[in-house]
Amino acid sequence: FDLEDVLQSRTYRYQNFSQLFEDYANKENLWIFSYLSFLDALIQNCIKHNELVKAIEFNNIYIAVEEWMLEGSDFLQKFSHEKKLTIIKKAEDQLAKAKAKYEALSLKMDG
Repeated sequence: FDLEDVLQSRTYRYQNFSQLFEDYANKENLWIFSYLSFLDALIQNCIKHNELVKAIEFNNIYIAVEEWMLEGSDFLQKFSHEKKLTIIKKAEDQLAKAKAKYEALSLKMDG
């Protein structure tokens, strides 16, 4: 799986996250949000094509990144207090949705 190649594919080339590597190279703090947006789009595409195993794998990565951002890193320290609170609220909401998606995908795989 080559992330750069996938980002340049027709499916994802013109999405708002296609500049992920440029953001990272330029030390833009927002690169992680581009990556999460990309994962979300990738998960949806896998579901659309009934690639449920891949969807679960990418969803697990999504969950791990959100948990890392919320609990295991100093990433949020780079933002103002007000912005940090906004990011935490959104990340908690997105994490809950990703966990629910995991449950739904697991049920679909089992049944």
